[in-house]
Amino acid sequence: MEKYFEISEDNISIKCKMYYKDLSTINKVLVSCHGFGGSKENNASKKLSEYILDRHKDVCILTFDWPCHGKDVRQKLTLDDCSNYFNHVINYAKKRFNADVYLNATSFGGYLSLKYIHEYGCPFKKMVLRCPAVIMYQVLNENILTEDNKKLLSHGKSFLFGYDRQFRITKEFVDSLKENDITKYDYSSFKDKLLIFHGTDDELVPFDKVKEFAHNNSIDFIGVEGADHRFQNPAKMHEFVLLAVEFLFN
Repeated sequence: MEKYFEISEDNISIKCKMYYKDLSTINKVLVSCHGFGGSKENNASKKLSEYILDRHKDVCILTFDWPCHGKDVRQKLTLDDCSNYFNHVINYAKKRFNADVYLNATSFGGYLSLKYIHEYGCPFKKMVLRCPAVIMYQVLNENILTEDNKKLLSHGKSFLFGYDRQFRITKEFVDSLKENDITKYDYSSFKDKLLIFHGTDDELVPFDKVKEFAHNNSIDFIGVEGADHRFQNPAKMHEFVLLAVEFLFN
């Protein structure tokens, strides 16, 4: 089953979606985080949820829109707002179900998750990251922003960006990514809880950079041969789903 709802606290309203079989049996919550420009409706979370719920009826999968993404009402993206949303979602999952909380995060969502556990500690029993943008500033600057975008930023101006919807990118946001370089931090204390997947043909987040990050932090790393950033090949996505669910719940 699917359910849409909002977490409304502290003058914010976080748009959420939940996949589940029977809410009365839940003792595990998988928080699933989408990437830059995506939304809670992303196909990867849906595929993962379908596979999980066929085998683990005591799990619910909770997805949500990051600030300025999907149905969220904010217009200007900031890292502080992202951390605030994430904190509210995690607290909701823990309080609502009194359950163990797990994590699945992709790309920008992976970056935000790593930033969060560095700053606040790890609330998750286990974590799976797919193509995490561990060098998010470099990815944005080199692979997402156009020369016109960069010119506007250099003059202190913002611009609208987005795929499913548009939101405002400011110089302050880009500078905050540069300042929050998560590759400088030590994540080795989380290594037993964390597994990273990355496609060898990722066109957006360099495979070698993420492999190096995993190695530097003694984190188990699985390279998925031939997979692009979004794992658009169904066989590659299925490979990820099988291994991710085995790691998370077995």
